[in-house]
Amino acid sequence: MKKLAISLLIPLSFAVPARAINSSEANVSVVAAYLQPPNSELASLQRTRSNRLSLQRLRMKQADLRGADLRHLNLSRADFRDSDMSEANARLSILSGADLRGVDFSNANLSGADLSGANLQGANLSGANLRGANFSGADLRQANLSEANLLWSNFRLADLSQANLSGANLTHSDFSQSNLQGTRLNNVVTSESTIFCGATLTNGQEQFCQESLPQR
Repeated sequence: MKKLAISLLIPLSFAVPARAINSSEANVSVVAAYLQPPNSELASLQRTRSNRLSLQRLRMKQADLRGADLRHLNLSRADFRDSDMSEANARLSILSGADLRGVDFSNANLSGADLSGANLQGANLSGANLRGANFSGADLRQANLSEANLLWSNFRLADLSQANLSGANLTHSDFSQSNLQGTRLNNVVTSESTIFCGATLTNGQEQFCQESLPQR
């Protein structure tokens, strides 16, 4: 497979179809990588800068994005299924409506990111910095958020059934009307301002506007 390298100095709203577009790490300030693989080939964009690019509907299934700098990107409705984005920096990026099933976000920085309506089923967000992130309406079924920092995060109407939040920091977070059935919540950190109004808890009962988890 022939690989092409390209530096983009203007915002993109759509990437031109190609088998793979890669970049070298040396002296690249703005880089976009696009992958539309017919045979599950991998794309790599490691430790590169992609600031202020719009890459909506980008297709990068099974991509290697470990440690990538993806700050301030518009990746709404992108497809990153089964990609490795561990330790990536996606601070303040837009991933609303994105397909992130099975993505490895372990120890990544997603603070302030917009993941509203995203599909994160089975994703690994363990140890991730999710401070102030927006997960409203997101699908987080069976996701791993253990030891994650969820301070000030928004999970309104999110589906967290069978997810693992063990040891996570839920201080000031909003879980209003979320689905927490079967969710592991042992050793979580909450505060008086952690909101569970209307949430469906592990026992299947709805939490009526009581802040913080009930004592057990």
